[in-house]
This record gives sequence, C-alpha cells and structure tokens, in this order.
Amino acid sequence: MRTIHNWALSRESNEQQHQVVIDNGPTLTISAGHSDNVDVFVDNGEYVILSTNNGLGYCGVEIFDNAGERVADIFAQDDCVMADLLGPRGLDLAPITIAKRLAGDLSEHI
Repeated sequence: MRTIHNWALSRESNEQQHQVVIDNGPTLTISAGHSDNVDVFVDNGEYVILSTNNGLGYCGVEIFDNAGERVADIFAQDDCVMADLLGPRGLDLAPITIAKRLAGDLSEHI
C-alpha cells in the first residue's frame, strides 16, 4: 500500500467534500465530512480512502475498485470498537497503519 494523496477538509461544499479525483483515474464519491482528514492509498489496483476525525474520535475506510465503484467500507467510532480494530493507540497510529488495519479487517469479511 502506498500513499497518493493527503488533505484536510474544511469549508468545501458538500459536493467538493465527497469527491476525490484520482490523477489518471476515476472520480470517487466518498463519505468524508467537514473537518475530516482524508488519506488516499493505492493497494493492488484498489483505492483505499481513510477518513479520520480526531476531534470527534472516529475513522473509516472505503475501498474502491479501479473503475471507481465502492466494494467495501467500515466505520468505527466507539472506543472499544476502535481498540479492537486498531489496538490501544487508536487514532494515534500513522494513517497508513490505520488504513492497513481497517482494510485488513474488511478483507476478512468480504
């Protein structure tokens, strides 16, 4: 897995918040919201979108195929759920580590 984009959402319109345009690739419609940090990774031809919000204490991963279709997603906000999925450091982990752990959990259930 490698990082291809990172940014923080602030005062964009709802439409702008929910669109990720991949260079030489598809436009993805994501579920991130106001004040989320968004990291975009590519892994085996799939796009892995990590949305985190430390202030509200949540994270989510969406996985898209190379055509831009969502194939899986997961969202975690409860401290116990986050500890189970991410370990005791939770959102203090590096974004790529959070994305790998959440995407790994998704692949076990697909």
